Amino acid sequence: MTASLTGGQVQTERYVAQDAEGNLVCHGPYKEFDAKGTAIRHGNHNMGKREGSWLQQVWATQVQAVTETSNAGFRVPFTSDATFAVGNGMG
Repeated sequence: MTASLTGGQVQTERYVAQDAEGNLVCHGPYKEFDAKGTAIRHGNHNMGKREGSWLQQVWATQVQAVTETSNAGFRVPFTSDATFAVGNGMG
């Protein structure tokens, strides 16, 4: 299943399955793209819960908006890597 922006650019690619109640939930690979088509977030779902390694790119302007600091010489985009089990972050 894909969701597109108004210009036809793919915004997300995801797989879905039906849960025990008949609801559609994310299940399998998930990818999210920015307006330029660059993958900015990806990981896997297991029956609606994040599972395993998830990577997300964060640009310096997004970090500054939250922390009110500069990038201190780091190269952008920053990459966040988190591991999940049954939807909960680990570590």
